[in-house]
Amino acid sequence: MLLEDSAALIGVLIAAGALGLHRLTGSAVWDGIGSLLIGVLLTAVALILGRINLNLLTGTQADPRIVADVRARLGDAPEVEWVVDIITVTFGADRVLACARLDFRDELTAGDIERACVRMAHELQDAHEEIDEVFLEPVPRDDPDLRERVIARYGRTLRPKDTGG
Repeated sequence: MLLEDSAALIGVLIAAGALGLHRLTGSAVWDGIGSLLIGVLLTAVALILGRINLNLLTGTQADPRIVADVRARLGDAPEVEWVVDIITVTFGADRVLACARLDFRDELTAGDIERACVRMAHELQDAHEEIDEVFLEPVPRDDPDLRERVIARYGRTLRPKDTGG
């Protein structure tokens, strides 16, 4: 709305300036230049609004700082051996969905993993008010299909935390 209203005010100023120059000089060229400038302004605003609305409709990755913090917090959890994959999606203006695949330590019970998932989800939501939902999926990091999908998305830069990554 701010963008639209600003464009309208700028358009009125351009039109007033063009009319004033027309009256001052007697040349109708200023009307044409004013019209062209207003057309360029409206085209630019339409493109910007279209891009914003496309991102709001389709969702985009969350702010890279949030993604990095989510990855670090999950990786630092004592139950997690490795953050296998993480996906975030921003919905609306500032709501975030965080999904992660985690390789948990093998000695944990199902109950331990359930409690860890609930705790980690609350910690992420407390740390970032924009995170609405957190989905954590326990997976083995040596699953070949999953490994290939993750490598295709990120390359071979991810390492388990016990090797320094």
